[in-house]
Amino acid sequence: TGLLAISNSPSIIGSSGAVVTLPLTKGNFIVGNDSGTAQATSTIFIGSAGGLGIGTTTPRSLLQIAGTRPQFTLPDTSAGTNDKHWFLSSQGGNFYLGTSTDALTATSTYLTILNGGNIGVGTTSPYQKLSISGNLALT
Repeated sequence: TGLLAISNSPSIIGSSGAVVTLPLTKGNFIVGNDSGTAQATSTIFIGSAGGLGIGTTTPRSLLQIAGTRPQFTLPDTSAGTNDKHWFLSSQGGNFYLGTSTDALTATSTYLTILNGGNIGVGTTSPYQKLSISGNLALT
């Protein structure tokens, strides 16, 4: 814990009394690292229009996550072991929706949309406009 002083050169005064001064430049967001040391980063960007960019300094919507194979994970901490992480992912222009283990190392994909428009349910390789792997119930 510490104090943050905002001016042209923001500084953070740590619990030990050490002062860390960071340049206040466009795109810098002051955060602490795992050891509690303040640092400026451009991996998180808040634009003047309110857009939040993660991995980009030019968010084109309210939230934009950019990167190689970006993935958004939505954990439900009340769910059981290895049942709590839903993910959305963009890989190679394709879109995937599925779940992941608690370690986020193994995934099960339930919905795939290829960049050509084919949709897969239960398959990551849809070969028609709609490909379903498994049973289908229509009522």
